Amino acid sequence: MIEIRLPEISENVESGDVVRVLVAAGDVVAVDQPLIELETEKAVFEVPSTAAGRVAEVLVSEGDTVRVGQVIVHIEPVAADRAPASSGGDGAGTAAAPAAGTAQATGASAGAGDAVAKPGAPDAAAPGGGTGAA
Repeated sequence: MIEIRLPEISENVESGDVVRVLVAAGDVVAVDQPLIELETEKAVFEVPSTAAGRVAEVLVSEGDTVRVGQVIVHIEPVAADRAPASSGGDGAGTAAAPAAGTAQATGASAGAGDAVAKPGAPDAAAPGGGTGAA
């Protein structure tokens, strides 16, 4: 079990209030995926995960005051042999589910839905990259 703790925010900030919890038990998260939104005296920001895996338990709730170093989420590492089944076997296992929107936005092949949503891109590439291009 991996403990995700509230990281050091800045020199003079020791705690913050949870504005929103962005994950739930059972969710698969990637490294750097936002877990909670935290408000301090200076700003509101997202606190990212420092590990990839399945959320086992969320230890904070909206409105809670969280101190630097406090555990906010428990994550179970996802077994490597289970991850490719959800990502189509491209090796991006644990990041595939939460990063799907990112993959689609960048044009990466995240799944069949991406190719269907952008039918012009593959068709346009075929004639230009084929044998008849000048």
